Formats: sequence, structure tokens, C-alpha cells
Amino acid sequence: MMRHKFLGLLMLAMTACAPTVTQNPTPAPTAASAAWFEGQWNAAGVQLNLTRGEDNVIGTLVRPGLQCAANLKVLTQQSDQLIARQDRLYGGGNCVSDQLVVIRRTAGQMSVNFGTGDTDLPLTSNAAAGSSLLKPGVYSAVAVQRNPAASYALQLVVSQTAQGAVVSALYPDQGCASRLQFQRNEGNVARFTEQVQHGTCLNGGTVRLDIQAGTGNLRYQWSKNEVPATVEAFLRPGALPRK
Repeated sequence: MMRHKFLGLLMLAMTACAPTVTQNPTPAPTAASAAWFEGQWNAAGVQLNLTRGEDNVIGTLVRPGLQCAANLKVLTQQSDQLIARQDRLYGGGNCVSDQLVVIRRTAGQMSVNFGTGDTDLPLTSNAAAGSSLLKPGVYSAVAVQRNPAASYALQLVVSQTAQGAVVSALYPDQGCASRLQFQRNEGNVARFTEQVQHGTCLNGGTVRLDIQAGTGNLRYQWSKNEVPATVEAFLRPGALPRK
């Protein structure tokens, strides 16, 4: 009887002395902050579409007046300045491959410079609404067109901004560049209207970007009212090769 009473008191003491285990709830994920250079930028004759990048490619440089575009590959990066190399995607000698581009931020003002002796061109932000669904980066694929049948290279740059993720597109085989004007999210689909910046591609088409769960890939669909052609592509992270 005494043994049972002793064991009961021992178990009570062990219970009273056991440490309390507190399970901290897993914090809710938050959107990653944008890099200091990230966004869509405009200067005289120049458009920059910049993101945090894939394989050191941080986005594209487009010269609408010269009908050319290039990827920008980072060579060095500091807290308020980076030096990148132009890797031309189309436009012949109008966008020079291997030309160095300096992007800097001075007292909050963004600027771009194209070489020794050149003056900085001030950059202004293309402040546009964006989607909350898309992950920033550079994506590329071969797009397939129907009615009529065709295929061509496609590259998207998704840039994180305070207003959401904004998107630009390049079609190097067709010599076209565009920016996508965000309309709305529909479930896992972000819907845009395409605004062609230069080239002969059709303006005003509808672009749907479908986030492929668990893959990091994007499904791209293009259509336009009263136009029989449709375009589809499955984009993966990564930039198109230079020409």
C-alpha cells in the first residue's frame, strides 16, 4: 500500500516538474522585398525592365527608336551601383553586344550610363499596378502559334514593385517588345493587356499567365478579339541566349 502511495506521489511530482512545451505557430509567408534597381524604368530613348535575375541576367534594355533589345548580365554589383553587359537579342548593330551599362542610385534618383564620357540619363519609374501572384525573375520559352501555325522565342521579365509584379515581354524573332498592363487576378491566373512598345506585333492582345503549382513555371496564353491566331507557351526560369 505504501509502495503504491509512493509511486503515485512520484508520478505527481514528475508531472508537476515537466517542462511546458510551447509550439510557436509557423509565421505566414511574406512577399520578398524588391531589389533596389527592380522595376520598369524609362529614360530618353531607353526602357529598362529589371528584376533580381536568373544566372546574373537582371532583365532587358529596350531601345524602341532603334528597334533593338538586349539582356543585361551583371558583372559587378554594389549597394547603389551595378555594372552590366549588354547581350543583344535582336536589332543588329543598334544595340551593341558587350557594351557596358552602369545603373546607379544617387540620393534616391535612379540613372543609367552607357560608357566613359557619357552623362547619366535620369530614370523615371513606370508606376503601374501589378499582380500579387507572380514570382519575380526572367522566364523564356518557345511559343507556339495557331491559325496560322508558327513558333518563335519569347522572354518575360517579371519585376517586383510596391504595386505588385509587373511584366514585360520580348519576341526576338519578330523584333517586338511590349509591356503587359495588369487587369486582374482570376484564381491562379494573372490577366493582362499587351501594350507593344515597338515592332509589328499586334497591339492590345490579352495575355493570361497561369502559375503552374509546384514548378515555378508559367503558362502563357495570348489571344485577341476578332483575330484567329492564338499563342501558347510554357515558360521556365532562365534567359534567352544572346545573338
